[in-house]
Amino acid sequence: MIKGLGGALLHEKIVAAATRRLAIVVDGTKLVDRLGTHAPVPVEVIAFGLEATRAALEVLGASTRLRQSPTGQPFVTDSGNRIIDCTFGRLADPARLEERIRHVIGVVESGLFISRADPVFVADADGVHRLDSARAHRGSPPILVIMGVSGAGKSTIGEELAARLGWPFEEGDSLHPEVNVAKMHAGIPLTDEDRRPWLERVAAWIDAQRAAKQPGIVTCSALKRSYRRIIIGDRPEVRLVYLRGGRDLIAEHLTGRHGHFMPASLLQSQIDTLEGPDPDEDPLTVDVGPSASQVADEIIRLLGASATVVKSATA
Repeated sequence: MIKGLGGALLHEKIVAAATRRLAIVVDGTKLVDRLGTHAPVPVEVIAFGLEATRAALEVLGASTRLRQSPTGQPFVTDSGNRIIDCTFGRLADPARLEERIRHVIGVVESGLFISRADPVFVADADGVHRLDSARAHRGSPPILVIMGVSGAGKSTIGEELAARLGWPFEEGDSLHPEVNVAKMHAGIPLTDEDRRPWLERVAAWIDAQRAAKQPGIVTCSALKRSYRRIIIGDRPEVRLVYLRGGRDLIAEHLTGRHGHFMPASLLQSQIDTLEGPDPDEDPLTVDVGPSASQVADEIIRLLGASATVVKSATA
């Protein structure tokens, strides 16, 4: 399927639903991490009650524009409907947005194609690239565990990857029991016993994604190999991403961070506890000196190089 301006969204979705293996050809502005900033999300709507539908889309946070034909008349799709081009800004959770758009009365289809394509061929200023789908990763959608000491940038990188790939993201720190948070606030290092219920919650989130056959990204310091056995174990879908950085760089990151319950004073205890992943854990190891965007680029490159899914959503 060669994607254009989104003038036949209903027909495209019917074809996608009926196809066993779908390849999409698209220009770089239509990737999910660029929609809303480089290009609007097209939404096909019925003509009747158009203004009410448009208002409902604006409630979702869209800046809307009714698409016009070259003659200045409203653009008419192959199905006789209209197109509202919606600019949302950066899409933090494309799958959730697609679901919310679908539930607006008057909407026929949106231009979000979350997890529908197998290979996607993307043309941009750097040439043509092939991106594989979530089903290409060891037979199941992948779940990335972003590990590293506090201050390595796990949350920032996780959010960057989630925006680019369109995968659900979970901040692992939010799964800590309150007693752990209180300890860290007080500058008290956590013990293995303290971490156990937290690691079990991370594992439960991963298992929920596996049960739903959905990809995902979760942050977790995962400092020891024994911790990683709890959250990864024999789960073939899970891929470890290790954010590696020197003490001075990590300390600099922590100095610029505000409002987090992990004080900078605990950095040394984390470094002392850290057991870097061994080759048999098949980690994707990335140095965190470059910008978050560059680090995310490298992770996606490594995923692609290891025959893992790199993106699952296009417009």
